[in-house]
Amino acid sequence: MRLYNIFMPPEIKPPSNSEIEQALREFEANPDLKPIPQAPVAQEAPKESSLVRLIMKLSGGSITERRQAEYMLLSFVILALLISIFLFYRVLRGPTPPSGIIDIAGPKNEFLP
Repeated sequence: MRLYNIFMPPEIKPPSNSEIEQALREFEANPDLKPIPQAPVAQEAPKESSLVRLIMKLSGGSITERRQAEYMLLSFVILALLISIFLFYRVLRGPTPPSGIIDIAGPKNEFLP
């Protein structure tokens, strides 16, 4: 850690400006000349997401609470995952031979002596 040995200069007074001094005197005499601007009030974020609001709107009134809409979203996601896993499994497993070919060939031990 470095320490700097720099001293503050003595108080520097800016050159006298009559306009500034007059405005300062007016302000000191009547501090309520201009109201202090208030910070804008922050708007509250909506409590439910847009998807939840959409589900509640499209349900036709059967879903009235945020929690019900969230459960519907969760069940939709689970259903979509199960369907995609099933489809990927069928694609990766490959084609299955038709059962008629195996029946025509007969039992495996028929041709052995």
